[in-house]
Amino acid sequence: MTLLDIHTHETASSQAIINCSATDFLKENPQIFKPQSSYSVGIHPLDITPEDIAQQLAMLRIVSLNPQIVAIGEVGLDYRASVSQLDQNQVLKEVIALAHERNLPLIIHCVKEIDHLLAIQKACRPQTPWIWHGFRGKKEQMKQLINHGFYLSYGAYYNEEALRKTPTERLFLETDTATVSIQTLLTQAAQIKGVPTETLQAALEENSRKVFFKN
Repeated sequence: MTLLDIHTHETASSQAIINCSATDFLKENPQIFKPQSSYSVGIHPLDITPEDIAQQLAMLRIVSLNPQIVAIGEVGLDYRASVSQLDQNQVLKEVIALAHERNLPLIIHCVKEIDHLLAIQKACRPQTPWIWHGFRGKKEQMKQLINHGFYLSYGAYYNEEALRKTPTERLFLETDTATVSIQTLLTQAAQIKGVPTETLQAALEENSRKVFFKN
């Protein structure tokens, strides 16, 4: 096992997680799962279509049964979405319930809706880990999310002080749309945290096993 790499289509990690949307499976040429690959699947708030919510949720339920699915997401809240907050709330709450039912972690997308998201988290009392995708917040926000039980996944752009202070046992790295490799991100993160690269890699592998590959 090498690095966990959330939301990537590269093959730098034997434990890469490829993200796809339930919407993809409604198209004429749905994504076909590749052997020996792991996936997350979700309904991104920017992909919600009010007239198709029931169909999107039904498709997500079906796809999430595939044994190659190791997480649900991305899902969450985004103030830029064209759909109403009510629709976003509905999808998020139902997907939280699905993640609990499937015993899968949830990959969260949240843009300028943190207070709203935390209120939903408190009300839903999730039973599986939540991973904040592409965290770019400052140290204070990092501490707030850690206190609420989140794991934080850092990509190519982040606040260095937040990364430095993030507990290693709550840390992930991801390439997502980055133009650099996961190994480069690992090396940079290790330098910022002041630990050997091998030490950080081992910690991320343990996080990966604990959260995504526990079975």
